[in-house]
Amino acid sequence: MKQNRMILILSLLLAAMVTWFLMWRTGMEARERMQEHLAGEVLRFHILANSDSEEDQALKITVRDRILDYLKEEMPETKNAQETARWIRRHVDELEEVGCRTVEEQGYDYPVNAAVTTCWFPDRTYGDMTFPSGNYEALRVELGDADGHNWWCVLYPSLCFQDASNAVVPEEGKQQLKNVLTEEEYAHMTTEADFQIKWYFWERWKKKEKMIYTFDSRVRYSEVDHQGTLTLPALMNYLQDCSTFQSEDIGVGLSVLRERKRAWLLSYWQVEVRRYPKLGERITVGTLATGFKGFFGNRNFYIDDGNGDRLACANSIWVFMDAEAGRPVKPGEEEIAPYGLEEPLEMDYEGRKIRLPETAQALEPFPVRRAHIDTNEHVNNSQYIQMVMDLLPGDFPVHRLRVDYKKSAVMGDIIFPKLSREEGRTVAELCDETGQTYVVAELK
Repeated sequence: MKQNRMILILSLLLAAMVTWFLMWRTGMEARERMQEHLAGEVLRFHILANSDSEEDQALKITVRDRILDYLKEEMPETKNAQETARWIRRHVDELEEVGCRTVEEQGYDYPVNAAVTTCWFPDRTYGDMTFPSGNYEALRVELGDADGHNWWCVLYPSLCFQDASNAVVPEEGKQQLKNVLTEEEYAHMTTEADFQIKWYFWERWKKKEKMIYTFDSRVRYSEVDHQGTLTLPALMNYLQDCSTFQSEDIGVGLSVLRERKRAWLLSYWQVEVRRYPKLGERITVGTLATGFKGFFGNRNFYIDDGNGDRLACANSIWVFMDAEAGRPVKPGEEEIAPYGLEEPLEMDYEGRKIRLPETAQALEPFPVRRAHIDTNEHVNNSQYIQMVMDLLPGDFPVHRLRVDYKKSAVMGDIIFPKLSREEGRTVAELCDETGQTYVVAELK
């Protein structure tokens, strides 16, 4: 009797949990649809201060006020977010001029960059309205290094308030928003306490889902060697493609970063290969961000076979660059938050510094060719690996690889390679004509 009662209780608990999960999942999907609908109906405003100093934060507020005043005086009444964005794009030079003039008046010489672009925003409350996190089109204004705390509002419909102590959004703007949302969507945005609690748990789940990104593939004929085995450069391409796909899918891909004049550049690889898959074999490629500090981001990768067995894993370090100035900059919250964070994979992590041998054999130099170049107009990361592999004897087995990227080679450069062999490892250096290093690779 007791056993039957226990079975009944467990069955009821299981049924309740399944029901709750299905309802929760349905609610999450509905909220995600709401955010996507909302993103198509609004244009947001995002201004980033040069730094977190009191002076730079005060300057940010002054520039904000001047830009909002300019928009209020000059921008005609618009019918929707798309029309507002089109007008701002046509007048972005004038907005930059307003910002530059204000910065100069305050005694600073920071550059001001303005653009209409897609940005990731966290949950944000404007007066009595809460906007869910996600990707939104926005007027983005960067002051100087854009390393300081930022400020948000909504340009269309007009929900900006300039007096933070009296954060009441205009009723006209709220009515415009109400006209384009369903009653349920609008109620979620204005029922602040209930919405924030629900959205907190939804966002936590959403972040957990995003932390590990995967895609499935199959080893192609064009990716294998004469033995029908995936080559090392092709394996590296899978890892690189996985990170690119993730960035594109979460709204911080190449086109978005190009608009912001930003780029993630690979600085270091450590790759462990347990087994190279064969032609036609089905694989799953995964990636996860494991940390962000200063200019740098850390990311792990893995490749599993069709049975879920681990074929390869990797650690990488990336540096965030101002593509126009050619120098590292600290990524903003909108550049890193969409990735989430996950615990690092279990692997034997080594330091990034590769010990150089005392002597090395100089080999025949060769030019950088067009096929080596990627969208950053530099030699692609995996192309360096192909260059290194071409220096080695045929069927050279590589199961551990470390690569330190020192500087970028471009079209027209001449690569002067050096190779050395020691017990347990081979080291390849790719240098310029002066001996400065592009890449150092250690293979075991």
